[in-house]
Amino acid sequence: MFLTSDWRFDLIGQNSSHGVVGQVETRLVDFSITPFAITPERIAICDFTIEVGHGTFYTVFRHPKSLNENNIFLLPFETSLWIAICLTFGAAALIISISILCTPRTDRARSFIDRLGEDSLLCTVGIVCQQGLHHRVTMLTSIKILLLIAMVSSMLLVQFYSTFIVGYQLIMPPKTINTLEKLMDSDIKMSVENLSYQYDFFHRTKSPEALRLYETKILPNKYGFVNLTFGMQLVKRGGYAFHCETSYGNALIIDTFTDREICELQQLQLYPQRPVHLPMVKGSPLRELFKVNLQLLKERGLMAYHHSRSYIPRPKCNRQSNNHTEPIQLTDVKFAFLLLAAGMAASVAALLWECGCVRLRHWWLQTPVTTGPEGFVWLN
Repeated sequence: MFLTSDWRFDLIGQNSSHGVVGQVETRLVDFSITPFAITPERIAICDFTIEVGHGTFYTVFRHPKSLNENNIFLLPFETSLWIAICLTFGAAALIISISILCTPRTDRARSFIDRLGEDSLLCTVGIVCQQGLHHRVTMLTSIKILLLIAMVSSMLLVQFYSTFIVGYQLIMPPKTINTLEKLMDSDIKMSVENLSYQYDFFHRTKSPEALRLYETKILPNKYGFVNLTFGMQLVKRGGYAFHCETSYGNALIIDTFTDREICELQQLQLYPQRPVHLPMVKGSPLRELFKVNLQLLKERGLMAYHHSRSYIPRPKCNRQSNNHTEPIQLTDVKFAFLLLAAGMAASVAALLWECGCVRLRHWWLQTPVTTGPEGFVWLN
């Protein structure tokens, strides 16, 4: 018995003894217990017996929870609804501003700009956020009616918004990446199991989707071809897809993935699954003997029993194992921190501007005004 680490399909026709194909081609062995599929260039180097199984090569990845740049604050409503909300409350702020401008000022210390900023802008933001209002704004009956209607409208919108946020943590989001085209358009990176079987496919395929996937996601990636263990670690980390033989990859998934991570798994088929055959050396007298006995094993169920023991099926999602909730991660709420940082930066900039204006005004008032040259006096 000779042990090899790969098929080495790239050495077909080179009279090499490396790999399964090379040892069968150079007659170092009588047959191979590692099957492979029938292709035109392989028929000339070996004889095949009967079909003994199917390869289960799939692309596995953890489906991202959101495809909206991980900004859950914009997910509850569509873009058109957000525009309608901005226009509605912008109109409310405009009506309040017009009312303020048409009302005589009782407080001369406050300018129109201060009144517009405090009574109009902050009042509108308070309506949206379901907060209290300043007493100066609610003196007019017309403004009271507007504020009452705006508060009711805001309350209804907040109910829909908060319901979605709660459901976002309880419900498994739909898996929308279900084709190779959607996988290519996503931000998910891709790796492939480092086997000559994979290299042979990408070098021989004419599929435009597979070639585009190879050129855009696999070749530029420093983890383009990796072993099974490292590839599954990338999938577990998230943001990576891994193409491999899932019959033995599923065993690693069951051992290392949590129930939540298993429920997030998605599989795509990169190329059609082909039947595999047991190869023998060209012109072997044992070919018919193997074909008959393998067929008997197949009919008696021993081969199916072997597959059920050796080829682990895809693990099922067990959502009832615990109280399933979707965690809110830092990447999900980064927009809130970015908004806070932008507000702090604007506040600091406004503070520096105000300090500069106050110092300039103070310097201007303290500077004496020259009335003329020394000794100059007014006659009258």
